[in-house]
Amino acid sequence: MFELTEEQIQELKKWNNAQTDDSYFKWYTAQKKNSEEMKQILKDAKFEKGKDLSLDELYHISRLLTEKLGNTALSITGKKSIFEMNPLKRFNARLRNLFFDRAPLVDRVDKFLDLKGVGIMTVSQFLCLFDHFQYAFFANFMRDVFDSLAMDEIQFEEALTQAKKEFGIVEGKYHQRTEEYFRYFIILREIKKVLALESYLLVQNLLWRIYYYAQTEETEEETIAPQSEEIPQMLEDPLREFIAKNLETVEKGLKLIQTKYRTKQGVGEIDILCRDSRGRFVVIEVKRWKDSDKVLGQILRYMGAIREEKGTEPRGIIIMNQEDKRLDYALSVAKNVEVKYYAFSFPISEKPL
Repeated sequence: MFELTEEQIQELKKWNNAQTDDSYFKWYTAQKKNSEEMKQILKDAKFEKGKDLSLDELYHISRLLTEKLGNTALSITGKKSIFEMNPLKRFNARLRNLFFDRAPLVDRVDKFLDLKGVGIMTVSQFLCLFDHFQYAFFANFMRDVFDSLAMDEIQFEEALTQAKKEFGIVEGKYHQRTEEYFRYFIILREIKKVLALESYLLVQNLLWRIYYYAQTEETEEETIAPQSEEIPQMLEDPLREFIAKNLETVEKGLKLIQTKYRTKQGVGEIDILCRDSRGRFVVIEVKRWKDSDKVLGQILRYMGAIREEKGTEPRGIIIMNQEDKRLDYALSVAKNVEVKYYAFSFPISEKPL
């Protein structure tokens, strides 16, 4: 059963009690109005009764969804938009199914995630604005907030276990993104419950404020290492997959075993598990930006689980995109763990490169 720690609850309450300014209430009022407007569009179009929405109506809805919530795939018109990336009739059918079908929610979410360009943020956006009292909204920045609350891998595993039991998620039957959506659903629902918030829009607003002020403080207080631009959250999964497919760039002789390897002890999910040229297991953790020395505790926990599971001493490699002196000091007394760095380069030229 997933539970927040007392420290996490108190930190959330501290932020929630501070939400008393006019901008907070104006934002919530505007979002509730957007929710009602979207439902009126669906009603006028007789969408529930089988009438399809036009592209113009879908883009009208997208403007309501993206106002203060954001989602490039929804707000950009043309081929990059999910409305035009998918056959219009198919998109309408999946959206109607998501909102009005009587099938279990997990099946409706999974079918919607079959659409091209749709991720868990998109499906949660539609559901939340359709009924923000019942359906949680998830955005990528929330992962950073969970980190700032010191939410550990055990809690994430407990949330996933509860989601599987409560929503009937069968291993291997559904998209992994479906599992992720319901894992976050459990976490966000618990936050809504402990803070006695009436709407998931209020949960989103609260977590955004925590994220925003944490980012501001880090920018102001950072003096140890030069600040470089954070790698966008959307690139985190592709980055891990790229590294997994190009392990020779990390170290010659590395052979992939599995990405997102779940330890049998339930202590978390390893980004990349592989073997080196000498047959030793290697635990790789990929961080999209400077993550301080807390990543060391994470990778040591995974290495301990692999040692118990495999009966041999593993190595650890942390891959990140900028130096952190605090991590360097921690690594100086850690055994079998090293750090390596990556960099992105997107050259722009007037002529083909």
